[in-house]
Amino acid sequence: MTIGRKLRSAVAATALLSGTLVAGVSAAGPASAASGCPSGYYASQGYNLYDGSGSLAAVGNVYDYSNRVCTTLTAKGRYYGMSKWMSDGITADPGYGTGSIWDNNYYSYYAGPIQLSDVYGAICKDFHFGMKDNYGNWVFNTDRTLGCD
Repeated sequence: MTIGRKLRSAVAATALLSGTLVAGVSAAGPASAASGCPSGYYASQGYNLYDGSGSLAAVGNVYDYSNRVCTTLTAKGRYYGMSKWMSDGITADPGYGTGSIWDNNYYSYYAGPIQLSDVYGAICKDFHFGMKDNYGNWVFNTDRTLGCD
């Protein structure tokens, strides 16, 4: 009878601890967009992107490593947590590995991470960052270029 009570107590304590850990994880908020880029990347460029009133609306980050690039677009300020159209894109051309990848959808926190592999020999790597407000108007819509020779 004593063993049964101890076993039940241990099971209850484990269940309580598991519930606490799960609740703690869910309460932490959204994952960081940058955490989705493979390890070994380094931030080669960060772009602050502003709305028409001059407030920081998002940050576009470009991570570069060997023959791959990875980008993220993270909403900031009043745009963080609000569902809106976000666009994150990479195009590499011309050269070996010419290609393009995009992440366009309604997001609350960030678009991406996206990565384009095999960009050896690409003369230019173009990055697109865009975001619309709740009315469908562009908050910003910009292209940045990295690595042109």
